[in-house]
Amino acid sequence: MGVTTSAKRGEARGAVSAPSHIKREVIGVLLIALALLTLLSMVSFVSGELKAGTSATAPSRNLIGSVGAFFASTLFWLIGGAGYMFPILLGLLGVRCFTQSDLSIRLRNAGASLAALLFLSGFFHLEITAVPTISSGFIYRGMAGGFFGQVLAESLRAYFASTGAHILIIAGLLVSLLFTAPISLSEIARRLPGWGNWMFSGARALIPDRPVEEETAPEFPRKAKQKSSTSIRAVIEEALPEAAAEQELDWPVIQPSRRPTPEPAEPIEPDAQPWVIL
Repeated sequence: MGVTTSAKRGEARGAVSAPSHIKREVIGVLLIALALLTLLSMVSFVSGELKAGTSATAPSRNLIGSVGAFFASTLFWLIGGAGYMFPILLGLLGVRCFTQSDLSIRLRNAGASLAALLFLSGFFHLEITAVPTISSGFIYRGMAGGFFGQVLAESLRAYFASTGAHILIIAGLLVSLLFTAPISLSEIARRLPGWGNWMFSGARALIPDRPVEEETAPEFPRKAKQKSSTSIRAVIEEALPEAAAEQELDWPVIQPSRRPTPEPAEPIEPDAQPWVIL
């Protein structure tokens, strides 16, 4: 009896765990697909495509169609430039569905992701004047953080001034990211030098090496020297027979005249005067 009851309990646990595992994977696939759709719709967003009176059958330049254009426009209006982080967080949640089994952990990650989006939209409102897009440039002037970012940033600025609002928003963004993704600030600080060296080595590998001209460059002056030496030698050889022919002719030899060297004058002695004896 004991063996049969334990076997039945094991079968029941296996039957319960199998459907839950499938549900988590289905949720993960849906989140990843939604992240891809959101990213493509935001990257190919064209401003002014959705206007009042525009027919629904008009061809859309958005990669996800009119639905993607409407969704991207709504996301930009709500959270501004922070909308670019939305598909990244959706993808992380979808990947976590394949690795984590506890539903409460995923719900905590989802709440932290929403908080990160809110703080990031507030930061964009404080630092950027408009929402940057690839196809339309800057849109929504004065609402870079969207509606929620504007409300959050202006509320904190009214009570804590601009400096305090920056500090609180950055701190809230870091805390929410720590709960969202499995990252550690100390680990990042420890790995920063290695990442810097890796990026520097990669940049150096992309720079083409200078061509080595040490072997080919000296050949040109050598050849020039050889040509100059051979030409001089040929001129000398051609001039030698002419010089020999000139030497065979009997030309009068003109020698310089020699002037007689004056003989040194003998010293003149004074005449000897006779002594007069008085």
